[in-house]
Amino acid sequence: MLRNSSILIKASVPLLIMAAVAAGLVHYAIGELNLLAGQMREIVDTQAVRLIGPHEVVQGQS
Repeated sequence: MLRNSSILIKASVPLLIMAAVAAGLVHYAIGELNLLAGQMREIVDTQAVRLIGPHEVVQGQS
């Protein structure tokens, strides 16, 4: 397939493949980090309600 192609074409094909794989990995990583950020936000909100809730009740009684 690339037997009669110039050296520039032969060198650019693997570079284009690597660039496409790198772009895919970056896209995947950004999506996963956004997912983790959302999960972490839910965990922090839940734990904050659990910690602040009883504290507000105790302060309200005194």
